[in-house]
Formats: sequence, structure tokens, C-alpha cells
Amino acid sequence: MGALGDRALPCHQLPEPDRRLPYDEVGALANAESYIDRKRLPKVGQIFYVKTGPAAVGRPCVNQQSVAIEIVLPPGIKVAASRRTPIRCTLLHSRNKVTRIGRKQGCPARPGRGLYGPSFNRRGGPWPLPLGSAMFVEIPLRASRPFKGAAGGVPSCRRIEGQPPCRPSTLGHNLQLASHILDGNRSPWLAPTLPLFVKPR
Repeated sequence: MGALGDRALPCHQLPEPDRRLPYDEVGALANAESYIDRKRLPKVGQIFYVKTGPAAVGRPCVNQQSVAIEIVLPPGIKVAASRRTPIRCTLLHSRNKVTRIGRKQGCPARPGRGLYGPSFNRRGGPWPLPLGSAMFVEIPLRASRPFKGAAGGVPSCRRIEGQPPCRPSTLGHNLQLASHILDGNRSPWLAPTLPLFVKPR
């Protein structure tokens, strides 16, 4: 499946004496992907993975930012993390160096409780997001009912870019991979929507 994305809003660089807080800034984007074959869609009860990768793509108006990652799921689908189907974490550095992050380095074995859904933060708090890096988290899911993507209903909430994600009951046959970009300023939410495709058993 293709990737869908969301981005932070533009930075308005005002002269220092005239700068008003909060202000908008470019510095991060987030995507949503699924690992499925269109010719062999997962069935109800089978496990499949989705992935998000919030990234620091520009120089924000602050020196350091971090990211808290959550997933907002519609009714009928849950996280299915286990030893056989673990949550997987990978850090892409600014020079295309890739580091797999294990349990000892903070990749969670189970989701935590987020503000809007299950969270996937490292032990002790959000993930650091230095300039030029991306934090990828792959999440195993299992559905208890069929999903038809956009044909089954699009999100009914009217979310404005930067605002928190939608409520689960408004998502239709979609999920949202929500990244809270903690920048010491507006701290926007990036929440790309991903359509779900699950066949009957």
C-alpha cells in the first residue's frame, strides 16, 4: 500500500523583538503505511503491520524537538503485539544510517496508554527527533471484523492540520497514526489517515 502523510505548518520568522508566541514552524512530517498485498488482503483474525515514521525534515524555530507516537483505531481492530509479532522500532539518522532499536534501547514490548489511543513511546518518554532523523515504528494489528477502506466510510471528523487526531468512532474504515511533535511552541499533532482493508474470514 502507498504512504499517506501529514506535515507541520510553515515557520514565520519574525524579527526577534516582534516575535509573538506561539508561532507556526516547519520541522517535521509523518506518514502512514501498511504492509499488505492487494491481491492477498489480510482476513479477519490475521495479523498485519502498519508503520509510521515521523521525521525532522527542516530546521525548526527551536533547537530540539521530540515526538510521542500513538495510533487511533476504529472499533473492531486492536494492537496484536507478542513475541512472534513484536512492535519494531528503527531510527534513520541524518546520513542514512539505520539503527534498529531493541527492547533494551526503549522499543516497547507492549503499547502504553496515550491521550487518544495506544502509545508507542520509549521507556521514560517521547522519542528524540534531531534534525535530519526519522523514527519508524511498525505496529502489528488484528481485526475482528471486515474493513473496506474508503468504500466503508471516510472519517467524519473535521480535523484541521496540526490539531489532535479524530475520535475512534468517527474514523469509519480507517485508522490514524498520530505523532505529537513536542517542540516547546505549538507542539502540533501530525495524524495521517490510513484506509483499512480486511477481508471476511
